[in-house]
Amino acid sequence: MKQLKLISSTILLLAVINNAFSQETNCNTLKLENQKIKQENDYLKQTLGMMEPIQNIVQNGVELKITKVDGSIKEQTLTVTLLLTNHKANDEFQFEAAVQAIDIQGNEYKTSEISIGNSGVRNKLFTDVPIVVKVKFSNVLPITRMFKILNLVSYQVGIFDASNFEYRDLEIHWK
Repeated sequence: MKQLKLISSTILLLAVINNAFSQETNCNTLKLENQKIKQENDYLKQTLGMMEPIQNIVQNGVELKITKVDGSIKEQTLTVTLLLTNHKANDEFQFEAAVQAIDIQGNEYKTSEISIGNSGVRNKLFTDVPIVVKVKFSNVLPITRMFKILNLVSYQVGIFDASNFEYRDLEIHWK
């Protein structure tokens, strides 16, 4: 009888220890899953923030949203970030190399660099697939607080007239 009590006590003790270790393992697994979900949420929040336009224009089946206007105090440059979406059939798209911007004091700026995705001023657009466009201006002083107008001229295959995407009163965020 004593041996039976000893064996049952040992089995009970082993079951309790095993249960404690399995709960710790479950806790670690849950912590890892929680961390992964937090990372996914951060990515989605960032994506949603990027999708929220400052200004938006749709013309000839092409939508162009300004998502950021950021200046670099150190480099004295300004970068306008846009999201370009083609709502028609796949097509080639091109910006004029010289985008015009005028600040509220009447100073005019020309672009130093334009990129549609990883290309330069020209790239292929797929139907309803957004692509990031960056327009960079050099020699912009941090005292410049706003572009009164930003005019982007574009061309598409089959459309011989230029399209003007004209944005007004763009506040510049300096860093």
